[in-house]
Amino acid sequence: MTEQTRPTRLDIRDLPRDEKRVLGGLRAALVKSFNYVRRYPAKLAVLEETLRFVHGRVREEQTAYENAAKAAAKAAKAEAVKEVVVDPKPAEAASPEASV
Repeated sequence: MTEQTRPTRLDIRDLPRDEKRVLGGLRAALVKSFNYVRRYPAKLAVLEETLRFVHGRVREEQTAYENAAKAAAKAAKAEAVKEVVVDPKPAEAASPEASV
């Protein structure tokens, strides 16, 4: 009979680095939680559902931020176009042939 094997335990070194420490203790809590719930399919499903929900909210925030940045860039470009100054002199007065 084949023995059923579970995935190996998760180690904090397996996760991406957090050099700016913006996640605080979240990485350690995730590792601890995963290593506990991996033995229980129902608890593992709850962890997965929670992570999917948080991932969805993160994507929403990223999309909102990107849209706001695009709108700000578009507004800045529109303002720059308005600031273009048109020479008030007529074109024929500016040419040297017209003054001769």
